[in-house]
Amino acid sequence: VINFAIHGTGLGVSNLNFSADVPGAIERATEQMFAQINKDTSAGLSNVVPSFAFINGAEGDVAPIGKGEAQREEIGKSFAAQALSALGQARTLAGQWRIKQGIFRMPKPKLVLKKCIQEDWINWIIPEWVSIGLGDFFPLMTKLTAVYLDDIIIMSWPGEPTTNLGLTLREIARRSGARDGWVLGLTNEHLSYFVTPEEFAFGGYESCAA
Repeated sequence: VINFAIHGTGLGVSNLNFSADVPGAIERATEQMFAQINKDTSAGLSNVVPSFAFINGAEGDVAPIGKGEAQREEIGKSFAAQALSALGQARTLAGQWRIKQGIFRMPKPKLVLKKCIQEDWINWIIPEWVSIGLGDFFPLMTKLTAVYLDDIIIMSWPGEPTTNLGLTLREIARRSGARDGWVLGLTNEHLSYFVTPEEFAFGGYESCAA
């Protein structure tokens, strides 16, 4: 399983072909790298065909640089090379796991105009309380899931959390005793963007869509 935070949008908006885009490129490059390792090993693994599943992380404010197929494939190769360099730190998991789930009530969704308009003079005119209700477009309840796999906590998130929110979730996992925490963004639902209170106060694209 590959858990990595990046928008999967390496192809331009004019490209309407069905594609796995950046996640697919990362999967392919990593599978090819491990297939070559198996081919070169003397441990009898030459016939083992690796298969990886890409699961996105806290990618709300992480976009690939550049557009196009060449750039998409370059991202995949770069990821695979960094994964190869980290193989020496790999460890075996016993595979003991359990699951916890909870249903959580969401606040009523609204579009705060001041977070969406970046012109200073307009922001001076529009007060903070001016908003557009979006109650008919988003559910008010959502489910969060935590998978405890040995000393890893895998946390689902029903939308696109930002990097800062992802780091906060990982720190919470470590404080609860986990060696590592994985954030699974875009999981089960898409309730738009999720930002920290500080990011929301600052405004911008992600705060506007939060």
